[in-house]
Amino acid sequence: TLRRAGLAAILEVGNDPAWGPAILVRWPRGTLLAERLAKKSPLGPEKEVLRLAQQIALTLAAAHCQEIYHGTLHPKNVLFPAPEPSQTLQTVGVLLLNFGMAYLEAEHHRLTGVLGALSPSERAYRAPELLRDPNCLSGASDVYSLGGLLGRMLLGTVPPYEPAALQSLRPSVAALVM
Repeated sequence: TLRRAGLAAILEVGNDPAWGPAILVRWPRGTLLAERLAKKSPLGPEKEVLRLAQQIALTLAAAHCQEIYHGTLHPKNVLFPAPEPSQTLQTVGVLLLNFGMAYLEAEHHRLTGVLGALSPSERAYRAPELLRDPNCLSGASDVYSLGGLLGRMLLGTVPPYEPAALQSLRPSVAALVM
């Protein structure tokens, strides 16, 4: 079972006769990264963007340690939850959503039923190997998607990136992403 900060609370895991494996999660109130980017892109400030990317990376790493891969990481699957009265904005962080949309058959690393459902803007975050073969799901494909999120938050565009765009970042940030 994967339980950690950064993931929506899992209420039940089961197998639906019509849909196959399913994960029921508590859907939190909040704002999607896609909504924030629609209002302000690039997201900035750079330090805050790097902190968000680190939170996402740590959540993915915890999932990857259990051979669970997201496969559909893009701005509509990252949520800034509304803080509870006892929380501050700095303690809430972000949540990754829809791991269940990218079901993994762990022993075969097979992704089922998501490639055709992605919009063109969501496909931009998809690792090239997954566009060629959806069965190539791995931690590396999630890292590629995380790089796309980082670029979108810092540069305001999706992959592929022109070298000139990366050079527009502060040298200290450009060194981290180049």
